[in-house]
Amino acid sequence: MFETGARNSLAELNDIMASSAAKIEAALPKAHARYLDERTGEIVILVDADDAGGEAKEAELAQSLGAPVRIAVEGRVVPQ
Repeated sequence: MFETGARNSLAELNDIMASSAAKIEAALPKAHARYLDERTGEIVILVDADDAGGEAKEAELAQSLGAPVRIAVEGRVVPQ
């Protein structure tokens, strides 16, 4: 789906996420996953529930990366 007026294209978000790995890791060293939410146009970064203050870094990361960021608290997936 194409959204007129979207801040970034999916390709741009992929590039931003890939080239900003060091910035994301510096801001959220305990983050355990990240992905693009195509519906909202956000880079989603997953942190554990015990990573206090992680969600407070959304605005800081969004400004640093130049793209919308959502930090979500979600447990790690353990493959069986």
